[in-house]
Amino acid sequence: MSEDKDKISEAVQLYFDSMYESSEEKVRQVFHKDAKITGYLQGNLSEQSVDGFAKFVASQTPSPAEKEKREIIRNPLY
Repeated sequence: MSEDKDKISEAVQLYFDSMYESSEEKVRQVFHKDAKITGYLQGNLSEQSVDGFAKFVASQTPSPAEKEKREIIRNPLY
């Protein structure tokens, strides 16, 4: 179980890093190639392929002020 928690934590950290760094490569590492990323963007429901989402992330400018240590304080899986 501890190994699973470590892998989940690593995946979450990779996701945060991909957002902070606007890294298309890291987005592709963290999501399965066939995943669909769904959420709300400017109040509208959006669904993107990993390719589309990776390109969207790469087009964003990261802010060093937004980078801070993040800690998962609750995981609904446990």
